[in-house]
Amino acid sequence: MPPVSLSDIPVILDSFLHQRFPGATILYQGVQGAPPPKKLWMRATCKTGEQIDMEKGMEGYSLRVGVYLIDISAPHPKSSKDAWKLAEQVENAFRRENIQGVQIEDPRSENMGVDSNNDSFRVRVNVPWWCWSGKISPSEP
Repeated sequence: MPPVSLSDIPVILDSFLHQRFPGATILYQGVQGAPPPKKLWMRATCKTGEQIDMEKGMEGYSLRVGVYLIDISAPHPKSSKDAWKLAEQVENAFRRENIQGVQIEDPRSENMGVDSNNDSFRVRVNVPWWCWSGKISPSEP
């Protein structure tokens, strides 16, 4: 697999989420917006982990790992089943995919409970990923 620029990883994962769930309300990291009231919605955040010094070939690519977090929020209390159902769909969409050089492992969902205002129930889908990274172009330092 070719190396992936760190700045491209969130864009790649956000685009994939948008393509797989075109009608869903999704709030992306760094984009202003308010969650819709009384509606199922998602918030996506990309977290990069360490760059592991495990070189590959003459190019000297290193392994980079991270997690793509997708928080699903549903109006409480009647829609918790809807949140779990959407979490399952998100897990299935990402499971073991290779998305433009970003390799996805097995996602897992966790119960985040009811928010402090007691008006929404939340489920977080953890999507672990890895890719090769390194010097992408001669112009980079």
